[in-house]
Amino acid sequence: MSPRAPLSVGFSALAKIVTIILALAVVAVGAVVALIAYGFAYGERESITSSIGDGVTHRDADGKLVPGPGVQQEIDTVGWIGMIAGGFCSLVLVLLAFYLALRVLRTAAWISGSELSMRGAVRRRSADLATARVSTRKQPNQLVANDLTLNLGSLKDDQLMMLANAISNKRVRSGPSDEAFVTADRLRELARDPFA
Repeated sequence: MSPRAPLSVGFSALAKIVTIILALAVVAVGAVVALIAYGFAYGERESITSSIGDGVTHRDADGKLVPGPGVQQEIDTVGWIGMIAGGFCSLVLVLLAFYLALRVLRTAAWISGSELSMRGAVRRRSADLATARVSTRKQPNQLVANDLTLNLGSLKDDQLMMLANAISNKRVRSGPSDEAFVTADRLRELARDPFA
């Protein structure tokens, strides 16, 4: 197996740090939303703790503070709806933060021999550039290999040349308009002149 050559794809260290901080903040907001939903569900029940006596008081029917734990009330329909909606919103926030953090932290691409591999938030996909149907797009510069799309803007000259060689080394040119060789030539042109 050929050694893995990483491609300069992904996010910078600063972007990863900022993403972790933002993900933690979103998780904290999700926790607050869940706590608020829990508070709405049990909003009718009110207890106050203090250091005097046993520390537990409640409001009676007239709204006055009286000692003792009070009567526990059941959750009504509105309370259940609020608790479920708040729980759902907090779950969506936490899952979104988790997915975005994974996307930033795990995004990578590498080439091993003629195989191009790309890793996203959840899955890893690969394509053998020696046999794949390949093409390039100009705006923005992208390499398309089967179902993979690799942005070429951040790649260095030697990485573009590796990709071009992986595409063309094991193929036989069928003519001047052979898409694989046109793509490899385009990558070599970008390696020589990034603004081509």
